[in-house]
Amino acid sequence: MRTIGLNLGSNLGDRREMLSFAVERIGTLLGCRLRVSQIYESEPWGYQSDNPFYNIAAEFESDIALERLLDLLQQVEREAGSLSHRTADGSYADRSLDIDIIYAGSEVVATERLTVPHPRMDRRLFVLKPLQQLSPRWRHPVSGLTVDEMVAALESEADSERKGAVDC
Repeated sequence: MRTIGLNLGSNLGDRREMLSFAVERIGTLLGCRLRVSQIYESEPWGYQSDNPFYNIAAEFESDIALERLLDLLQQVEREAGSLSHRTADGSYADRSLDIDIIYAGSEVVATERLTVPHPRMDRRLFVLKPLQQLSPRWRHPVSGLTVDEMVAALESEADSERKGAVDC
């Protein structure tokens, strides 16, 4: 058994209800109980929108094959009425539910459909801050950094950018 970490996000409709639905449905499909972080609100990442996201981290123990898990998570997204998180031109779009596999223990996976650990997790506070509540000492199997260290690096970078900004 290994610990699997997910990030769940919603920026359309009843965001809190979407996240609750997803946690309950994932637990039912996998036959397990998920540990869940508090909600973290964030602005959309990588595109412009007036709809802020609610994000949570969720963890559970499982030996499920990751490709099978991806299929189940995409099923939950569809059941929630979520459309593709990309527009026709490939840019990000608002969505009622988005579920990403962030890590699976210390496994490193790179297939056409799936990359684990999530390739941009270390650049996204909306992933790291909720995860920090659950597993601050989880260590990225490639970079060797803990969640705490990744958060500190991003926050330090943001502080440096703010200090370098000039008000006009």
